[in-house]
Amino acid sequence: MSEQRFPLTYFGAIFSPTKVYAWRKKLNRWQQVFVYIFLMSLLMVPLTLMISKQTDQAFAAFFPHAKTLMTAETAAKYSELQLEDGKLLTDESQVFSQTETGIIGVGLSEADLEEAKYAINFRETDWTIKEEIDGQTYHYEMRYTAEMMPDQVHDATSFQKVIEDGFYRNNETAIFFSQTITVAFLLVAMNSILVIGAAFFLWVTKKSRLSTIGSFKESTNVILNALGVGSLVAMLAGFIGADIILMIGIQSLGMLLMLFLTFLKTRFKTA
Repeated sequence: MSEQRFPLTYFGAIFSPTKVYAWRKKLNRWQQVFVYIFLMSLLMVPLTLMISKQTDQAFAAFFPHAKTLMTAETAAKYSELQLEDGKLLTDESQVFSQTETGIIGVGLSEADLEEAKYAINFRETDWTIKEEIDGQTYHYEMRYTAEMMPDQVHDATSFQKVIEDGFYRNNETAIFFSQTITVAFLLVAMNSILVIGAAFFLWVTKKSRLSTIGSFKESTNVILNALGVGSLVAMLAGFIGADIILMIGIQSLGMLLMLFLTFLKTRFKTA
């Protein structure tokens, strides 16, 4: 029988505690990188699906102050408006609500918007949001979407959802990529610490003759092998709603359990 080649050697090792250790010399440097990326990808798939559904979290992060303008009073006034073919059927200026720092309404003047730190302004062909965070002012101009029909607004909660959905539809691509990059960076950082840290402690055992680990590369291979099953379980957990912290926890626990079983089977002494 011919010898198995990569990546079959990796998948052949991750389900067997004995092979997790015995096949510690199978992966070269490039194969280690490939396996690492593969393990990250397993966790990123459910996380990206989760990100694509989190419209409310995106709005709250971008507009923590403007969000407070959506009340029962302003919802009632918005519900009286008319939208048709992406246009607001009114040319009258109307202030829904105004405070010392915020304002929301239709056709607001430049003076009103300039004085406010945060604002929502509905214009004939588009709508705008102004937000100030840590002294930095942000402006967004967006088109009306099908999710923003006034007849869908009945209270403050539905008004907030309408605005959140409208904002998300206008900025869907940018929000998705920015959040995906952030999550990917966090995932890579956490897993790098996990892999390098665990491999280091396993490599240290060779100095006390507790194992036959010959190099840091071999200890890294053992950790990558041990991470396989835990990463698959973490991916499944992600599909049913687990967040990134829980997924990392499941992955780490799976690795520790596999290492424990590997130790019981091999005592880290396999040739």
